[in-house]
Amino acid sequence: MLGEWHPINDNHAINVMAAVFSFAQPIPGLLLKKALTDSEQAAFAAGLRSRHSLRGMQFTLGTDGGAVGATTPLIAGQMFNSLADAPEGAPASAQLAEQLVVQDAQIVYRTWRYVSWSWQRERIKKLVVPALDAVHDAVSIASQRLEYLDRFRFDGAPSNADPSLLFKRDSAWIAHQVFSRSDLWHSHTGAFLPGGKGAKRLVQVHIDAVEEPISPEHGAPQARWINIMTAREDRFQGLDEGARSTDLMLGLLDELHSELKGVLGEVLTDSMARRIYLNP
Repeated sequence: MLGEWHPINDNHAINVMAAVFSFAQPIPGLLLKKALTDSEQAAFAAGLRSRHSLRGMQFTLGTDGGAVGATTPLIAGQMFNSLADAPEGAPASAQLAEQLVVQDAQIVYRTWRYVSWSWQRERIKKLVVPALDAVHDAVSIASQRLEYLDRFRFDGAPSNADPSLLFKRDSAWIAHQVFSRSDLWHSHTGAFLPGGKGAKRLVQVHIDAVEEPISPEHGAPQARWINIMTAREDRFQGLDEGARSTDLMLGLLDELHSELKGVLGEVLTDSMARRIYLNP
């Protein structure tokens, strides 16, 4: 056998998961301070105790519209991280385990240590909802996005990294020409789906064949990797006050997750889908 594909983890292929909540208008300054205070309490209680301020600048404008005087630094948001053990010599990004970013325009949750959907959903509820509740009556959510990065490594020579060992040849989500390529390639596609019920529903599938070290340790040998970014984003249009509730936002996350599982199942071979427990 010339080689085979392996998921980055033993029982799943998820490298990073992110949930993004974007606002239709910036959070007002005083309300942002409250959201940051509530988020800090939630983050510290959940173990995200590495805190970093995100800075912005305020310019003083003259009557003619030109900037005059000194600029004033502002706290535009905060980032809360939890760190994990990483091999010696690994880049700083390899040490991140979980992250919460709260800004005036959006709230982002990321994890590099995915456990299960039910577990991550509770983490999102614990970490994101305090900020959403703090600003609920002042700003509306413009979009909600769930994104996964799944990774697979080929254990043989890169020239033998046959995409058909990993992907369904008849999948509508991948360009057919990649199956005749032994070099690096990428296939990016996406579409707005019908039936959004007050939202435009965007689905994206970005697949890239890359050569990277087999591990984060310094000097590790190169290998062929496949990165699969799948995302589903709802862009809301004219939602009323009741439709902006945090309970509805969490319910939509369940829907986004289920649909993205289905999309990934339409890309991967049935044998790989079973290997990563994608299908029951």
